Amino acid sequence: QAAQNGHEGCVNALIQANASIDQGRTSDGSTPLLVAAQKGHEGCVNALIQANASIDQGRISDGSTPLFQAAQNGHEGCVNALIQANASIDQGRISDGSTPLFQAAQNGHEGCVNALIQANASIDQGRTSDGSTPLFVAAQNGHEGCVQILLGEKITISKDLEDSDICLISHKKLSDDINDLCCFNEHFQIIYSFKSLFEWINRNTHIIDKVPHVKNPINP
Repeated sequence: QAAQNGHEGCVNALIQANASIDQGRTSDGSTPLLVAAQKGHEGCVNALIQANASIDQGRISDGSTPLFQAAQNGHEGCVNALIQANASIDQGRISDGSTPLFQAAQNGHEGCVNALIQANASIDQGRTSDGSTPLFVAAQNGHEGCVQILLGEKITISKDLEDSDICLISHKKLSDDINDLCCFNEHFQIIYSFKSLFEWINRNTHIIDKVPHVKNPINP
């Protein structure tokens, strides 16, 4: 409870008294470090890390780790502290396989997304339940800043999409024709569907070379 509520002095006193650092809550197995990271109490997180708390001990109920919780809730300071402590960057939640990067992207936490990418998080690791990637979920939820970070300078067209799925392309490397078609805003645009994009490009063969990674979803 001291860690959950951000009482750093109490946390330090309990550590000095040799409290069990990693003893989890009976109901779901949440450890002091996990709840401190979840709530964004950076001082408590650092104190527990210095006391050799188990960095990657997940919650029994779903397997989510301290880093997962910090990223999900946008606590960039805690994310950085855990990265510095060598937390497992890509350890996913047991229930659906979503990673810290996936959660940060889903919720639009740009600082956390950037920190995780800088720490070499797997950008394309998808959720095991449905295969959604960090890029897909960031776009789906309209988080433009996260999409820009994830796209970087690449032309990126999502792979293996169904006919009705949305896809993304970076406007910086494409022709004005495609920009006009997709009604790009300043940075990027979610386009109508992969099938629609391919059909339009196929009708305009003079620009096919501008999008070399396009794959026909109907006749690969």
